[in-house]
Amino acid sequence: MSEKEKSNALSSVGSTISALKRKSPLLLYGIIGVVVLAVLWLFMSGGSTTQIKMEIAPGETYRLTNPNGGPVLLVAAPGLLSSAEDESKDGANICSVAPNTPVRAEESQAAFGISGLYVRVTPLEGDCKEKSGWTTISNIQK
Repeated sequence: MSEKEKSNALSSVGSTISALKRKSPLLLYGIIGVVVLAVLWLFMSGGSTTQIKMEIAPGETYRLTNPNGGPVLLVAAPGLLSSAEDESKDGANICSVAPNTPVRAEESQAAFGISGLYVRVTPLEGDCKEKSGWTTISNIQK
């Protein structure tokens, strides 16, 4: 679309709105109100429809399962990005826990406005037994 066509289209929209304001201002304000309400509704209802509903109770036993398959990596702090290696040079990774390992929940922490998004757990068996670390609630099953 050329600059002249853009200018003509914008001028046409402007003249239509101006004519509507003179002839029927209530209709114009009604249209604006509907558009504003639609935008507000989209913002208020937008985002992910998945909500984490599981409450983690400290001291309770759960199982670690990676939704993507494979082991679950425990990290030193909640929200810490970790590498795929078991032991990182900066000490961020605690241990790589085998799938379906029983763990004891120690505490949970909120992040991004979601309570209990991160959980500190201690594996009860396997190579990582008694090595406490953090994981996301998506890796925890009752």
